[in-house]
Amino acid sequence: MMLATEKLIKDLNINQKRAENLFAKFDYFSELVKKSFAVDRPLVNGVIVKTTGQSLEALFCQKSMLLVFKPKIHKDQSYLKGSIEIYMREDLPKQSFSLLKTIMFDHDGETELKIPSINDPININVEKHAIYLFLNLLNELLAA
Repeated sequence: MMLATEKLIKDLNINQKRAENLFAKFDYFSELVKKSFAVDRPLVNGVIVKTTGQSLEALFCQKSMLLVFKPKIHKDQSYLKGSIEIYMREDLPKQSFSLLKTIMFDHDGETELKIPSINDPININVEKHAIYLFLNLLNELLAA
């Protein structure tokens, strides 16, 4: 019993550190996106990006998208991975959120998604990758 308790304590402590690391990756991703759509020199006109703690909100073409960071234990594993849940926000007839997709990333910021032209995994902490991912999410938002 004591051995199992010690292992559980160790695993919980490891996951706490991992959660902090994963959040730092998401926070950096949010800052990369926010910087790329700054009012003075946006990559795409009309995109408004706001960051609040564990989320990033984007407004574009009268549509609203919310990206929410959540650490999760991936299926059949005992350690945390990062997840970004992407919601479309609708205000009428009443405010509601529809989950569009979830993107998982590891402790290095690498996702399961790939950039088609080079078949490399998208890393949320590499500026070009983060922008590529965000632009694709904006495009998906318009189609939703």
